Amino acid sequence: MISQLARGLSAAIRKNFFVLIGCITAPLCLSIPIQHYITLGRYQHYGMAIFLFGMGYVMHTIWTWKHSFPATRFSNCYAALFFVSIGLIFYSCPWLDPVMSVMTEEQTAFRHYLIRGYFMGALGLMLVWVIAAVEERMRLHKLKTGAKTVSQVTQID
Repeated sequence: MISQLARGLSAAIRKNFFVLIGCITAPLCLSIPIQHYITLGRYQHYGMAIFLFGMGYVMHTIWTWKHSFPATRFSNCYAALFFVSIGLIFYSCPWLDPVMSVMTEEQTAFRHYLIRGYFMGALGLMLVWVIAAVEERMRLHKLKTGAKTVSQVTQID
């Protein structure tokens, strides 16, 4: 039982290695006080961490492209684009933090559009992840049942 769990965990780590690296480097980036060395706003610091997390998805997408199903490819590309864009927007727009600076009306409107857009993008990302998970489960189930029928046919012969 424990060896089976260890094998499953090891397979999951191998399958999602780059995403896990992104998950590890993002908090490390947040824990390093970069603002002591360069001028950096809070949202810029968050943007750097989110960008690193998104780059984990980019590397994961590149690494698993040949072996993944079409919906999984799309979900990985969508997640990479989503997180990398959030990171770049946060890094390039330090005025998004209302405490840091006085915002103009255009910046306030942009901030509200950005919040709505990323909320809708997050809902879309969740939907794409569910679709990819269902497709992957169905394809793997077909592969398993196909392998069972082939083994049963060879046993009968």
